[in-house]
Amino acid sequence: MNRRHGTLTVSSLVLAFLLIAFSPLAAAEDSADKLLFSDDFESYPLGSFPSQWTLVFNGLGDQYQQVITDPVDSSNKCFRMQGERNWAADAVRYFQSNKTLLGFEVSVLVTNVTGTAGDNVKVGFWDQINWGQAKWNDGVAFTDNGTIVARDYVEAEGTGTALQSYVPNQWYHIRFILDRPSKLISVYIDGELKGESIRGSERGYIFDGIAVSGRYTENPVCYDNVQIFEGDATSADIETKEPTLTARCVSSASIADFAVEISGALTFNGTAIADAPILLSYSVTGGKSWVDLALVQTRSDGSYCAHWRPSVTGYYSLKAVYEGDEEYASTSTRINFALEPCSEQNVLSVNTNSTLTGFVFDSNSSKLFFTVSGDNGTTGYVNVNIPKSLITDASKLAVYLDDARVEYILESQGESWILSFTYHHSVHQVTVSFYEDDASPGGFVGLYLAIAALAVAAGGLVVYLKLGKRKT
Repeated sequence: MNRRHGTLTVSSLVLAFLLIAFSPLAAAEDSADKLLFSDDFESYPLGSFPSQWTLVFNGLGDQYQQVITDPVDSSNKCFRMQGERNWAADAVRYFQSNKTLLGFEVSVLVTNVTGTAGDNVKVGFWDQINWGQAKWNDGVAFTDNGTIVARDYVEAEGTGTALQSYVPNQWYHIRFILDRPSKLISVYIDGELKGESIRGSERGYIFDGIAVSGRYTENPVCYDNVQIFEGDATSADIETKEPTLTARCVSSASIADFAVEISGALTFNGTAIADAPILLSYSVTGGKSWVDLALVQTRSDGSYCAHWRPSVTGYYSLKAVYEGDEEYASTSTRINFALEPCSEQNVLSVNTNSTLTGFVFDSNSSKLFFTVSGDNGTTGYVNVNIPKSLITDASKLAVYLDDARVEYILESQGESWILSFTYHHSVHQVTVSFYEDDASPGGFVGLYLAIAALAVAAGGLVVYLKLGKRKT
């Protein structure tokens, strides 16, 4: 399975088509009329215009609308478009459908954001009025102020429902679904539902095809992995089963035979899903690119396990993906982890669902420091893998979150202790001390208070003695 900007056949199937209850990619093998069109631009020569598309408006010029090498992954191809100040670049894939549900998927990369009031990207259903004029119906836009929006009329710049922010030179995978009878839109970005029940246009059945565009900002934009799909179901007809997928990493303590065990489970309402394929991949670029690691099957209890030997220590992201089937929707989970040598023989590691930075072990003080962050309103967790050879008494372990001591769970596993705790997301500084006596800033405060109390007591004794002497 090829990686496509970390989202194509893996993340683009995350959270399957909730309104249709089939995955277009998977269902295409069984029912060709569900997947109407697919183009990943790999079959075209570099520098050519993709033959399955029609260039209606040529923007900065024909020579700027061409297949190029992916700016992020040199082994991949994509379609670059670039408009000019007074003339957009619009490429259309013509098709028709009378189904009640209609959708598309596309990966999008914007090379620059200059902060103007216009759009960098428009992609959506397109109706050509005459030469030089067209109507954009329901779709998505990437505005030049760094926001992805859904619009009932894509041409109406400055309007729309904000979905999330974006940054230049990073791929984002869009999954757009239009329930035509109800005129409602749902949008997924990188497999996560970002908007639902968004009001669509009155022109859900009036279009010539789907269009991708380079706009008046003159910023080059790239497209990849375009798919068009249709269905007959309505949102009220489908009862979707959304499973839960978990993952964790536990590294061995010894450098000599170092390995990482990746494990987790796939369940639905607490019931195991057996014999399900789980695709594991890792990234060393913070999720900008992914490397497939292994495809494993879940056991009878829904669990899975794989072993991996990273070549170097440092920061990693791990992704586990279940692509779904006729009964269950697709789902995925992602964790971040870091590996750090703590001696000539041992390795420390931590895995978390938070963004992880500043992972440092101070061997002089026997303290581990790192920073975790995440979206407000969500819950974070941390699992720290500590070699037992570093701790003479595990009861002395202490954990501090922003200098406040927190409770933790300690689990013995082979030559390591697994220390786990949770928190509410924001930005937190974490300190793990292997010896409670010198653990936290609170220890110094306690010492100061003790000295102060001693000084007060001593002063009171001196006053008493003096008073007693004068009275005598």
